[in-house]
Amino acid sequence: MSADEGPERDGDGEYQPERLLTDAVAEAVETGLAELARLDALVAEAQRRFEAARDELSPRGLFGTRREDGFSKVLEGVVADLTDGLAESRRAASTFNIAFFGRTGAGKSTLLSALGGLSGELVSDGRSDFTTDVQPLDWQGCRLYDTPGINGWGRTRSRAELEETARRAVEVADVVLLCFDSQSQQASEFRKVANWVRDYRKPVLAVLNVRNAMWRHPARVASPAQRRGLSRTARQHADNIASELEAIGLTGVPIVAIQSKRALFSRAATPFVGPAASELQADRYVYGREYLDRWSNLPILEQLISLCIAEGAADLRLSALREGLQAGLRQWADEIDRAAVEQHARGVAVERVVADWLTVLGYPEESWRGALPKTRAGDDLLAELEKARGEPFGASVSGRLEGHVRHLLKSHVYRCASRHFVPPKN
Repeated sequence: MSADEGPERDGDGEYQPERLLTDAVAEAVETGLAELARLDALVAEAQRRFEAARDELSPRGLFGTRREDGFSKVLEGVVADLTDGLAESRRAASTFNIAFFGRTGAGKSTLLSALGGLSGELVSDGRSDFTTDVQPLDWQGCRLYDTPGINGWGRTRSRAELEETARRAVEVADVVLLCFDSQSQQASEFRKVANWVRDYRKPVLAVLNVRNAMWRHPARVASPAQRRGLSRTARQHADNIASELEAIGLTGVPIVAIQSKRALFSRAATPFVGPAASELQADRYVYGREYLDRWSNLPILEQLISLCIAEGAADLRLSALREGLQAGLRQWADEIDRAAVEQHARGVAVERVVADWLTVLGYPEESWRGALPKTRAGDDLLAELEKARGEPFGASVSGRLEGHVRHLLKSHVYRCASRHFVPPKN
């Protein structure tokens, strides 16, 4: 967290991306495209099977039209979602994707602007809903996504819409960065993001933006003891973040402390249009860009991200694609289970109604079973229902209605016969 040495630089003090990172990203992209082709074939086969299952499960009406049921809708939804998910993955497959999440004001957009060498246009002006769209930014062959601030969800756009936008960012991300600052380390705000991370099994890094302007600023803090005290405070914040993340199920997350404002001052393009433009110019004049960059600790974060990608970019991409597909399948498996419960309840209700009708009307005799509606296989619907339930209905051929009619007729005939009965003469 507090290492002083940054990555290699050229004579002008500019950060030079390692060739290893570029090669790793290229390998990850190639591996991902090959995996997408394989997953396309799997989804095409799944679609064929889903359509066959739909044809078998969805009966047709009297005029050959399909009667929609719960399973048909679920199966069609499965195919559509799998296809859409792979299309979204293909759009994001040309780069290595890193999604940033955090409260508005935690330094998330400032960090992204520093990494991208922007002129400050993304930096929040203090509004809690400053970022409402997922904005991509290129960095060393990777793509960084600035997502809507957690505590700004639902202010100018619906919360559901912003959450869905954020969820899609997690889905296509190869790495997720959670951004905190030294004034707020409430990881519980990331609970929904953490759920997505676990669902899609994404690797996570955490960034702590230390707001104390004196931290890692030896030109202004000459006392070693005072510098150590500032470092201890930053460490306490990091430990608190680790505990908070563990509480929401994210354990062992690496945490890097940076001073994002100083990082932006060192790397921002000019003319600078973000907040504190005059302060940027003054700091560059007094300390120089190389000093600001080194003591922001941003190079250490870059090294961690670079090593993460260089050591396992292809594996991360494969994992991201496979886990994304599996997460979708798990979601739809739950949906199918719910549809199965619903259809079972409907089947029980239908059986109860049919049993009641047969009890009243009587079980149909073979002589007129041919008049019953038929399935495509040629069986009558009653036989099909009995086959599905595993046993025939226990109603008698003579139903209650027939017994009731017989009773009425008998009573009526008996009264008539009594009135007109003439006793025989002896």
